[in-house]
Amino acid sequence: MRIVRSGAREARQRVVSRLATLVQIEALTAGETEEFARALWSRTDPQTHLPIETNREAWGLLLFLPNPSVEETKNLLRGYLTTQDFPLTVQRRASGDGQESIGIGIGTGVNSLINNIIAVTLQSFSTPTEQEKLIDWSDEETKNFLDKAIRWWDEEKQYLNRFASGLEMASDNIRRQFLQLADLFALVLLPRLANADMEVKESVKKILSEMDTENVFPLSSLPGKLYVAPEAADDIFSTLLTGVVNKK
Repeated sequence: MRIVRSGAREARQRVVSRLATLVQIEALTAGETEEFARALWSRTDPQTHLPIETNREAWGLLLFLPNPSVEETKNLLRGYLTTQDFPLTVQRRASGDGQESIGIGIGTGVNSLINNIIAVTLQSFSTPTEQEKLIDWSDEETKNFLDKAIRWWDEEKQYLNRFASGLEMASDNIRRQFLQLADLFALVLLPRLANADMEVKESVKKILSEMDTENVFPLSSLPGKLYVAPEAADDIFSTLLTGVVNKK
């Protein structure tokens, strides 16, 4: 535990990974797990107050790593995740001579913010043990995610067509991230928007329609649309049936 508390970054990360495995297989005693939690949380980010140098995504703090208080950890994650924006792949900046320069972030196409939100979200199929740890987002928090998702989509959907945008290097990266966005809608947003007002539902229908047109709203996410467009049940069922038949 000394290394977790005061060791160098890489050493701490290695030991945290090993101890996390022991926690998962219940190889540590209750006292050892508590000691691990105290050491893990002894080094935190001054802004988020979440542990640093863990070699784990934020969601692991709820599901795999020990913490002094589940409720406190949930509240910290709520604060952290709801204040993050979806990172842009294409950055446009005005240069000194008045021309516009474009910077492209080349990554793996994995959006860690979406992964974190989905992983810590309470689902209808969550087990009783998971229900105690996972977050059930409020209407306000759900609307916050929705507004950010729409802004991100409106900003970068133009780059999905690699030939029209001229940014071939960014196109596939963005497409993979928008497929993750479809998962976010299906698993997090749509189930919590069933009782939203008509204006919100119309904005959701608009973005889902645009995503479908760009082939980044897969069949697996389509049933979730029923939460905001129950009147489209027949069309959704027909589309799903056609998709299943075409795959055979």
